[in-house]
Amino acid sequence: MNRVIKGSLKGRSPFNNPYFPLSFEGEGDKGGEVNKQSQMNQRQMSQKYKSQAIHYLENVFSFLDAGDAEKAGEFLWGSMAQALKAVAASEGRELNSHWEIGDYARELAKKREDKSIWDAYGHASYFHHGFYEAGLSVEDVRLRLDGIRETIRKLLEHIPEQESNREG
Repeated sequence: MNRVIKGSLKGRSPFNNPYFPLSFEGEGDKGGEVNKQSQMNQRQMSQKYKSQAIHYLENVFSFLDAGDAEKAGEFLWGSMAQALKAVAASEGRELNSHWEIGDYARELAKKREDKSIWDAYGHASYFHHGFYEAGLSVEDVRLRLDGIRETIRKLLEHIPEQESNREG
């Protein structure tokens, strides 16, 4: 059932906001098959984001080697964002905006009692903004690379590998 919300929530739909419920009273479980489909999509999305995070991280090194700090920084931001989206997807959550990713990074850091998640998010976000300012140096990126890369690794290691769909 699609719901239309009239009025404004400053551009934020409550249906995409982690602080609002995703189901409403009386709209409980629609059956096991729907849940299985949802779980499969959840795993697929989580794997998609995980794969993209790894791909972006590989690109960081290519652009650093080429001396393009802005693109390397933007890929580092992209890798961090995709890693956070992968973890969220593995929990059945979808993050659709920069502010949702930031809120989730803060929430996850508190939940896991791991301040490095919030710190790495902040550094990666700086690179995202730096892409538009064109003032980053290769050294700026290299200086924060290891901390962000380690946090991405920690985030992704908790996502199970995709199960094979083949029977054998």
